[in-house]
Amino acid sequence: MPPICGGEVNIVFVDGGAYTGDTVAEMVKRGIAIEAVAAFEADPSNFERLALNGHEFPMFCWPCALGRKNEVLRFESERYLSIGSQISATGNIQVTSVKLDSALRNFQPTLIKLDVEGAELAVLDGAREVLINSRPSWVVCVYHRAEHLWEIPLWFADNTSKNDYSFYLRAHNAGGTSDHCFYAVTRK
Repeated sequence: MPPICGGEVNIVFVDGGAYTGDTVAEMVKRGIAIEAVAAFEADPSNFERLALNGHEFPMFCWPCALGRKNEVLRFESERYLSIGSQISATGNIQVTSVKLDSALRNFQPTLIKLDVEGAELAVLDGAREVLINSRPSWVVCVYHRAEHLWEIPLWFADNTSKNDYSFYLRAHNAGGTSDHCFYAVTRK
């Protein structure tokens, strides 16, 4: 597979569903050059841990969910280091949800990761301006809902030029559909 960001020296990274900062920590561990990070995490206990994880580059942490529009939503928080927290009509707390187009006005990402527990399509719908103006590469989890295996690639096919991106599907875990990610890699 070609470089995820078309060979940029420093990555400007958006981490949607940042959990405790584990993706950024892994990037640093692997020696990936990061210029800046915008990390979004709606679960309060996870956000607390995320905000404490200091790094040697600017990391802007947002205590909110990502979505189709700016609004307040119900959210199921599993309290401590929860990996399954998600937007839910019966959620036990309320969270602010923002669309990337509003939140990232002066932030030009080169790579966006979305692991938002099934809300990936809503987040993509709220990121059309970012997609057009910044042309970042994308890593989008497609294992939270079976239909995302085809709906997310079709969303990118409908919203991008065939000359702008190369598409890949990768399994990060042996067996089943757990940890499958869709990659939309910017062509330079």
